[in-house]
Amino acid sequence: MNHYNPIGIYLGAGSSSRFGKDKLSQYLKERPLGSFGLSAALGSSLRKVIAVTRQADPPWLTPFRNHHKYDQVVSHQAHLGQAHSIQTGLHRAEWHKTNAIVIMLADQPFITVNMIDTLIETYQHEGGKVAFVASSHHGVICPPILFSNQMFSHIYTLKGDCGAKHLLTEKASEGIFLNVPYKKAFYDIDTMRDYEHIVDKNLI
Repeated sequence: MNHYNPIGIYLGAGSSSRFGKDKLSQYLKERPLGSFGLSAALGSSLRKVIAVTRQADPPWLTPFRNHHKYDQVVSHQAHLGQAHSIQTGLHRAEWHKTNAIVIMLADQPFITVNMIDTLIETYQHEGGKVAFVASSHHGVICPPILFSNQMFSHIYTLKGDCGAKHLLTEKASEGIFLNVPYKKAFYDIDTMRDYEHIVDKNLI
């Protein structure tokens, strides 16, 4: 096992309030929305992938439970916001003993193995000495984002629905930003209109 192989934190504990129902169980083609990014994460060089969920056994996770890289933790106070879910996942990742994490959103169906592995390869090339390696599109930072253990204490200071992205502004000189030229890669599904756009345009 490479000393610098991070652990993935796959955030799937949102309330789907803007969608109107459990969006991660909503089918795209013949698969639940939540399964797309998780398949990519498990197929990458991440050492382990921790799915952070609101409930113990969401149906969209069923096909992955026997995967050797899969782990799951319930964010019992997910109503407190994304920050709590990130911290729940980070606590579990630290229990597994890791030098870095990759944070991913479960409602991004176009995340690829290559995107994740490029973050990891960049981190490894730097000998694990950078604070983060972040994906971006024309200057806009988007998950997936790799955080080294230099950032763990800062992640524990987050509150509410504040994600970890804003930490990168403070630490910009200590990390690396990788431009991803395809905007589609970062498309996330928040509303039924977002979902219908993907279906209507046959993007999946």
